[in-house]
Amino acid sequence: MVAIQLGRSEFHHEQVEGHRDGTVASVHSWELVTAIDGPGTRLTYFLSGCLLRCQYCHNPDTWKMRDGALTPIGDVLVRIRRYRSVFAATGCANAVRTCGCGSCSFPG
Repeated sequence: MVAIQLGRSEFHHEQVEGHRDGTVASVHSWELVTAIDGPGTRLTYFLSGCLLRCQYCHNPDTWKMRDGALTPIGDVLVRIRRYRSVFAATGCANAVRTCGCGSCSFPG
């Protein structure tokens, strides 16, 4: 996986262009979670750069874009595919969702 830690200057242009054309995401972190939120296994990506600033946000550490790693969407999909058999074994084979607020979009 090729990820570039975002700084304040040199990667700004690549970051903006990549986000515009949907080829990269600013990935803060990811977790492979089991049984915490119900039956099945979930792979959750936390993206950086949310501008909503909700009062009771559970992840305010994801607000700053520079706190994420500029990650090609292809690398995100490779990780999702890697765990496909785990999802199938736990009953979540076809469950791929994006964030509920609608602020995220992925090329399809």
